[in-house]
Amino acid sequence: MKFNFIALSLLVSISLTGQKIDRVEPPFWWTGLECSDIQVLVYGEDISDLKPEINHEKVSLEDVIRTGNPNYIFLYLKISPSASEGIFPISFHDKNGRLITAYEYE
Repeated sequence: MKFNFIALSLLVSISLTGQKIDRVEPPFWWTGLECSDIQVLVYGEDISDLKPEINHEKVSLEDVIRTGNPNYIFLYLKISPSASEGIFPISFHDKNGRLITAYEYE
């Protein structure tokens, strides 16, 4: 039971400094769609101060858009047509490159 709780916690969000991601829209994506480019909205307190990164061979971070509101950031992702279903991390780093928080995107 303890392992399941830990695994579930990691799937939702990993926060190293108390900063957390409160919402991601759309909450998941699926393979096999004609459009391989998706826009993901990430909401969390002062999330726009952080640099998002994706380290996955079938998913690339194409662009990052910050708005006038520091709590929102838009990520433009490209998913390879050969990608299979699964989960990949989106990590968020401070200006010194230190990992602050991460989100497991499904």
